[in-house]
Amino acid sequence: MGQRKRWINGSMFAFEKVQKEMAQTTSSKMAVADFFLKLQIFYLNMSNFLVYFAPALMLFTFHLTMQTLAEDYLSSLFSLSETKSVGSIVYATFV
Repeated sequence: MGQRKRWINGSMFAFEKVQKEMAQTTSSKMAVADFFLKLQIFYLNMSNFLVYFAPALMLFTFHLTMQTLAEDYLSSLFSLSETKSVGSIVYATFV
């Protein structure tokens, strides 16, 4: 992960240097190249953003899924109120 971070930051500095050097020259071809360079910098920033926040978002959705599963499905499956339910059978087995 550390090496990848250095590569991403190194690429960012390289793109910025090229963009500064391209800003000194004016031509229609350079305007198109500058647009695509800005598009590449935007893509690099978005991938850098995803590297840090996508795992957190994934863990958050896992947590919500497991919490919903436990509250809606497992609590009714293992309830002790009914004598024929799985929860009562499991409770009776170990108690």
